[in-house]
Amino acid sequence: MLDEEKAPDDLLPETGVGYETEKLISSIFIKSAVYGTVCTTVILIDYNDHVTFAEKRYVGIEPHQSTFSFKIQE
Repeated sequence: MLDEEKAPDDLLPETGVGYETEKLISSIFIKSAVYGTVCTTVILIDYNDHVTFAEKRYVGIEPHQSTFSFKIQE
């Protein structure tokens, strides 16, 4: 989820936002002074109905991670 590799030019779509923006937003993790990935979230549910919710927020200098676990009740 932290992959900042940009797409090759020949694979960039033409959505009308211009080359520089297309290149910027072509990576999985987007990082710039004015636009970027705010958070990544993973939700895991196992066969015994245990749920793990993990989220990492990229606001400020250091990322902040929260993880919650619970069991689905019927």
